[in-house]
Amino acid sequence: KKGAVAARLRLEYGLAQYHFDRKGMGREDYQTAAEAIGLEVMVTGRMGKRTKFQQESKAQMVVLASRKEGTDIDYKNVNINDDEDHNNEPNNTKEQDSVCIDHAEDTILHEHVALDDPSDPSTTCILPILDRTVLLALCLDVKARSPVSPDNPLSFGEMSAYLSRVVAMSSSAQCWTVFSTALLERAWIESDGVHTRERSLLQLQALVDQHTTKLTLTQSTKESAGGDGSAKVEDRVRHLHLIVYPPRWELRSDFATRLAKVGMVTSAAEIYAGLEDWDNAVDCYTRAGRVEQAEKLIRERLQEKETARMYTVLGDITGKIEYYHKAIEISGGKFARAHEALGRKHFAENRLLEAADSLHAAVKVRPLTPSVWFLLGTIAMRLERWQVALEAFSEVVQQEPEMGDAWANVAAVHMRNRDPERAYPCLAESLRRNRNVWRVWQGKLYTCIDLGKYDEAMQSTHELMNLAAKTGVSKGATGEVEKVERYEVEEKCIRAIVRGVLDGADVAAAIAGEGPSRDQIAAADSATRSVQRLDALLSEIQRNAKLADDGKGAWIWDVRATFSARIGRTDLILDNLMVEYRAILNVRGWETDEIQRAKVCRVVGQIVNLQCADGMYKASWTKAKYMVRSVANRIRSKYISAEGKIPQDLMDMDLKLCEVEEGI
Repeated sequence: KKGAVAARLRLEYGLAQYHFDRKGMGREDYQTAAEAIGLEVMVTGRMGKRTKFQQESKAQMVVLASRKEGTDIDYKNVNINDDEDHNNEPNNTKEQDSVCIDHAEDTILHEHVALDDPSDPSTTCILPILDRTVLLALCLDVKARSPVSPDNPLSFGEMSAYLSRVVAMSSSAQCWTVFSTALLERAWIESDGVHTRERSLLQLQALVDQHTTKLTLTQSTKESAGGDGSAKVEDRVRHLHLIVYPPRWELRSDFATRLAKVGMVTSAAEIYAGLEDWDNAVDCYTRAGRVEQAEKLIRERLQEKETARMYTVLGDITGKIEYYHKAIEISGGKFARAHEALGRKHFAENRLLEAADSLHAAVKVRPLTPSVWFLLGTIAMRLERWQVALEAFSEVVQQEPEMGDAWANVAAVHMRNRDPERAYPCLAESLRRNRNVWRVWQGKLYTCIDLGKYDEAMQSTHELMNLAAKTGVSKGATGEVEKVERYEVEEKCIRAIVRGVLDGADVAAAIAGEGPSRDQIAAADSATRSVQRLDALLSEIQRNAKLADDGKGAWIWDVRATFSARIGRTDLILDNLMVEYRAILNVRGWETDEIQRAKVCRVVGQIVNLQCADGMYKASWTKAKYMVRSVANRIRSKYISAEGKIPQDLMDMDLKLCEVEEGI
């Protein structure tokens, strides 16, 4: 008896820790309670089958629970309705069980895991009620330590094992509160499962129906709906302090929320209306397309009492801003929801100044609303109020640090203010939360170039090309998917990276050559690796480049030629220039386009200089002569102005042709 009292005390104290969300502080109390009554609990694995069509047994998580040897418990004749603290009380009545919903016949899951060796008494023995409350408390501890969902299989499996151990004892009479708690927790963790969602909703329906005398799907007879078959009041409150079971209205509200989540919004609206949760009721009626019914409900509530909340919801339904103003007037400007709704209405109709004023008023009344701050920052950016935008998005990242879009917008404001040092850490935070947003990678590319972080700039270029090549789409921090065209590498960025990397390599090599120290040698090695990474990047850009009829993409061969010249690969210079030359010649009308004509003449001059530098071979000079003559003739035939003036580029080609002929 003393052990039972001590266990109840420690169990209640541990549940109080859970109630006040003191993480990690309840488990020790639950374990002490188990030790006080001699309960041994172990989570382990057993071979078995979870589905009906499973051929091979797999390791299944189970909970072994039994009393220690020497404990005065007769499992065959245990009085499950009483624990050691009630052994002297008469027990002439039988408690009514909660309705336990089984899986549908077409479900592939077994009701309980089919173990290969079900004879272990630790998995089948009937435990007293106090022992079951300890198991439920340990189950709650798993829930407190980590989120439980089918996406988190370890926590989901451990909780399921505890609950299965308690629910499996339903063949004997159960304590109403303990059994209902086990069924409720099982329904909650199964609500997102593909094969368990239907059973979860039906189980919640059954638990909700226990509190009503109406005939429902799970209460089809008078006896089950409040007659002699229902649990008595004394049964419902027994062991109330040893479990965590929500009040009736909270359970109904949770059930309505889950119905709305799966699309049963009309049923959810009726439950919300019964709870007088008018906001959610109106929202569900609106989602169901019953706008008239929602408006009728609101006007009925306004006839009884005018409230700012109802006027705001009426404004949402009708789209009339006068109802928002009425809500603000009634509340004396203290109802943030009305200011927010009015601001969103102005924003939808592109009245940005009015929207900004309304949202300012909303965050002044209720500052801890990151979504409102985000919208305010967006409007401020459109109005080019950069300081306001910076303050708004800074509030968002302080309140919701995991919102990657907010970090990206803070960086965008810093970049607009030409402050790359502050933009860089914000871009890094945004990419930590979502690496699939190409605009953020592009912002990081620009910022790294400004800061001289060329290795990270090359990484950003790689990521941009991978996003465009692999997926063709990019997800923002809000989860919305946007189509991304094939990313075109910007010439100015690549030229800046090439210039920065090669200049850094030259400086590092010069310093290391003077009198190398350990740090200088390390800097030279780092610069060499950067050059190698740049070589790989240029090669990848060349492979992905598409030479269009307008000459786009030809610049990469010019950059490659410059890079080859700087690193001493003279054998590659002429080849790259020839590819660029042929690409530019494909541009239609280049002879009359000053920009394209200048590019052709520049490339021809470089090629001729390389060919003529090899003075031993007359064939090289001859090739250079024919190339210059061909370009000059095409310009002469297509580009002669009305005044008869010859373009300077043609004059340069004629001079170059004379030089080549003299050399020959």
